[in-house]
Amino acid sequence: MTLYLQIYIGIGLVISLGLYLFQYERPSQFAKDIDKAIHGQRPERPWHYRLREKLVIPGAILLITLCWPIAIYMVIKDLIDKKMNRDKEEIEYPFIARPQYLLEECSISQIEAENIYSDPLNGVSSLPFGHMSKAWVEFVNQLSSEGKLHRFKTPKDTPFGEYGELLEQAVEGYAITCNGQIVCEFINESY
Repeated sequence: MTLYLQIYIGIGLVISLGLYLFQYERPSQFAKDIDKAIHGQRPERPWHYRLREKLVIPGAILLITLCWPIAIYMVIKDLIDKKMNRDKEEIEYPFIARPQYLLEECSISQIEAENIYSDPLNGVSSLPFGHMSKAWVEFVNQLSSEGKLHRFKTPKDTPFGEYGELLEQAVEGYAITCNGQIVCEFINESY
């Protein structure tokens, strides 16, 4: 029994001292200057402060020495959980447009006719979608022969993006679909 206890404590000491040697850094001059500014010019701090300062590192070494299997268990369990959840995670949907929010199928000429803006001050050209016309042309160029163009309207509070943020406003635009899947979107309005 004592052999096992010695092995257990020996492994813990090796781990804790290894962590101490690889992680511990002496305070820099900057840290010393900040400490001096906070605590004043007194060379000696109160006894309880010095005692606490002297007990932190030995306490951490003792804790790691006694509890190292728990830390290893937690690390391994976390790795296993991440691996299992990675398989279960739903793949992030890359578009704000969703199949359930697709409306009628449209033609390019119909959409362009509906979205020509006239600016009395000529600040925006009379092209489809005005200052966004370049983006519109790039979007339309992605339409293949088997693709279809749909209008969409995604409601407020729909999750989107990597972290599942909610849309703060309803969003309207156009989506290109191919075999029932959305392959590209063009957003032109939110309200």
